[in-house]
Amino acid sequence: MSMEEQGAPNMKDAPIYQHSMEYALEHQEIERYWASQEANVACKETIENSVLSHHDGYCLDADAAIKEVVGAFGFERTFLVLANTVQHKEWDGRISRDNIEWARGIPVPEDRNLSNGSDRNALFVVDRASAGLTDLFLQFVRRDYLRTQPLNEQDIADEARRIGFRLRDARDMYRRKRVETDKYPVQVSPEFMIRATMPDMDRLREALPFRGVMFGAVEGEKGYFAMIPADVERAEEKEPKKRSVRKKLQERTDAPAAPKPSEKRKAKKPER
Repeated sequence: MSMEEQGAPNMKDAPIYQHSMEYALEHQEIERYWASQEANVACKETIENSVLSHHDGYCLDADAAIKEVVGAFGFERTFLVLANTVQHKEWDGRISRDNIEWARGIPVPEDRNLSNGSDRNALFVVDRASAGLTDLFLQFVRRDYLRTQPLNEQDIADEARRIGFRLRDARDMYRRKRVETDKYPVQVSPEFMIRATMPDMDRLREALPFRGVMFGAVEGEKGYFAMIPADVERAEEKEPKKRSVRKKLQERTDAPAAPKPSEKRKAKKPER
């Protein structure tokens, strides 16, 4: 039975408390602390139940599990619980290095019991699902979150730079080895494609340093590719854009004026 059928708790709008219990007691915020802690534990339990119920022993139905967890708790709390779990299990070889580095960048406030030193954050560490399965689930949650984030100019410039370098390498290798082909392909990164819209792809084409760039599939290969034609003339690089005369004049106008050399004073003849 899925979590939806069981009636998963909905705490999507519950605020996350970013301090320890000691801080909450000192600042009369203990109710906020307990509400957040209760939501963290509920999120942890929902992750365990959803991942286990949607794993058939071989494959994880990540879309269904994510829908249940993120639908009930939102991305922010889901990430908090998963980052807390990974931070507690960095020693486990089933956790990928990529997820470990990601988790280190998520702030999880330290919350230790000062009387006995126990870690209260251990209450919302995902344990019932294996570390490998939790790691896989986190990869898919991060992927789905990326899909909600629009690409910016820097993202497009970085991808254009990466593809440009690889297109040069592919073109030079094919020519050096005299391989017969009608195009030089380089795969567009899957992470970029998850977020890209049609206008984003047009901006990517414009940012690439080659003329005649095409996008499409390559027979026998997975993914989406940027390609330049093998025709020598059309596969040459674009001329770098020249700065306009107006911009050059503006730069001269904005530049600080050079200091005038100080005039030397004539030495006065000593009076007799």
